[in-house]
Amino acid sequence: MPFSPDPGRAAAGRPGGCEARADASGTCGRVTAKATYEGHLRGPATRATYEGTEPHMLTAGEVAGLIVAMFWAILVCFLAMVLVKLARLLVETTKMVSELSDRVVPLLDDVTVTIGETNRQLVTVEAIAGNVKEVSDHAAKVSRVASGLVTGSFVKASAFRYGVRRALEGRRRS
Repeated sequence: MPFSPDPGRAAAGRPGGCEARADASGTCGRVTAKATYEGHLRGPATRATYEGTEPHMLTAGEVAGLIVAMFWAILVCFLAMVLVKLARLLVETTKMVSELSDRVVPLLDDVTVTIGETNRQLVTVEAIAGNVKEVSDHAAKVSRVASGLVTGSFVKASAFRYGVRRALEGRRRS
């Protein structure tokens, strides 16, 4: 079957396609070298035209396809820019994290030393607190003993004084 530029339509509007064309050359729409609008002869690899056909108008589907292709191209360019910016952001973030880790490691070493020193100080404070508790317990015992001595002596002195006074009063009455 000979070539037809648009298989869905018959060539030049005639039924039957290429076979029904009254073309003496028999090319039936094949690509050949032809003079362009400027008058220069160009070969089939540069600017080819179909012999015997009029310039092809784009259909609505072809226009829609071109519009979709342009939007896809714009979208791809936009996404490429976004990906480039994202890559730069990731590189900067990686640099920042590495710099931060370089700064954090000495800080962690200092914190470890500080915590060790604090634990040592806490052991000393705990020993001091234990000694203070022991001294306080001893002071409480001494206070109880002193209180018992003073109170007992005071009670005895008061009882003795009361007894002497009663005895003196008893003698005066008698």
